[in-house]
Amino acid sequence: MENATPSRPSHNASPAGSSPSSSKDEQELFHLSQGTSPGDAAEPSTSSSSAPSPSSPTSTWNMRKPLSPEDVILRPLSTGVLPEPKKDAALFLPADAERTWYLGFIKPWKNFNIEAIQYWHTKRCRDAFEAIKTHPMVPPRSTDRDVKPDSHGSEILHAQFQREALEMMHNVYNRLLDLTDLQDTDLPNQVFLGPVDDEDLGNDERAWTPSFVVKAARDGNDEGPRVLGQVEYLGGKLGALSWAVKEVARNSWGSLRCVLGEIAQYMLQSSTRHAFLVAADEIMFLRFELIEKVEYNTHDGRDAVDLFVEPWLSYSAPIKFSEVLDEKANKVPVKLALMYLLHCGMQKDWEMQAEIGNSMKYAAKTKAGERYLPKLDWLIM
Repeated sequence: MENATPSRPSHNASPAGSSPSSSKDEQELFHLSQGTSPGDAAEPSTSSSSAPSPSSPTSTWNMRKPLSPEDVILRPLSTGVLPEPKKDAALFLPADAERTWYLGFIKPWKNFNIEAIQYWHTKRCRDAFEAIKTHPMVPPRSTDRDVKPDSHGSEILHAQFQREALEMMHNVYNRLLDLTDLQDTDLPNQVFLGPVDDEDLGNDERAWTPSFVVKAARDGNDEGPRVLGQVEYLGGKLGALSWAVKEVARNSWGSLRCVLGEIAQYMLQSSTRHAFLVAADEIMFLRFELIEKVEYNTHDGRDAVDLFVEPWLSYSAPIKFSEVLDEKANKVPVKLALMYLLHCGMQKDWEMQAEIGNSMKYAAKTKAGERYLPKLDWLIM
């Protein structure tokens, strides 16, 4: 099993937060509860000058010069479209809202990029793209009616990702399904972007409001959400997801458990195994796996008394919007990674079937800007 950073789900988790100026002792207390030690990580940058130089497209793309579907998938996303980030900008919106932290087990999805490259080179995938290479694709629509140049950066990011990544990937994938045998006959033959409110999974206590819902159907029969997506603007800071990963063992505001809180809840509420998380210049891919465990109450350990299931959340290394395919370095562009995640979501095991109980037992809430501090009943102070 891969190395993990375990944090047992807290069934009595409480928003026992501290202010952003919490003492060093409080941070050490958090490390003690996690079985980890503190590590130093550089803050995410608020300067656009620190961003990697965007990869220059190899060919012009406009209405008169459309690209092949393969070139569309391999083309990096645009960069430099967001406003200059402000140093004191709120990481999450609304700025004064409570924040959900994910408390379940997490581990790196170490081979995600390798798996995506291997999928790209499967015979079925290669044959499918060969079959549609003469079906040119025009560029994404250039504007959103409700998004203006002076709109908040989070709205611009949401609109950009939907136009350049999701809609383009959706168009290519459906074209593959229409013209080839990319999928087996008993799997979905259509994907589409569905309204969030169609699922009706929220209630008075817990909202279900992911930014994106990718659904799948077989001959028009809706099979529900296959992949969820969430936009977390994170103050528009460049490299914020990479910084969050470095802070995985800590309770810093904006650390990985803090950033994953909302999307993990949406995945658990809808029993959806796959999702992606978008920030200002990066994207991360997520997968839940269900681990069965047995508890014993006899000395010889022969008689199982309780069988339970725990969800483990795997996270990929963040991928930059400007990334291009580099197989030697195991680097993949965003749309290829997104296509591979959708491929995973189209399989028969796309849904978490086992009973995992109330999703809130894997979460805790804090006030805006406050670190989460675990409640350690066993610790004598």
